[in-house]
Amino acid sequence: MNDNQPDSISLRDLLLGIVLAILCIAWIAAPWIFGERF
Repeated sequence: MNDNQPDSISLRDLLLGIVLAILCIAWIAAPWIFGERF
């Protein structure tokens, strides 16, 4: 098997994309979250 060019997105890339999306959402939502806490 040759895994250099997988047909579907790899689990590692998928997790990385999810983490980046969460960080972006947290970055945008931070002012409202901390505004409610403090």
